[in-house]
Amino acid sequence: MTEKVLEYLVGEGFAVAHRDERGYDIRITRRGVEHLRDYHRLYRELYARELSEHYRYVRSTEWIA
Repeated sequence: MTEKVLEYLVGEGFAVAHRDERGYDIRITRRGVEHLRDYHRLYRELYARELSEHYRYVRSTEWIA
């Protein structure tokens, strides 16, 4: 599984991986950082929308306010 994930990340240009006798040296690229920011933004907006829809019908808990 690790091999497939690494191949995908390197193939998409999200990371650079070097392998030696001890293991891997994996570095995230600028393109990878941009992808993570977009991914984080998407899920932050998605969850905010889902929470607001949920709490429209149910009283929100103390820690959300």
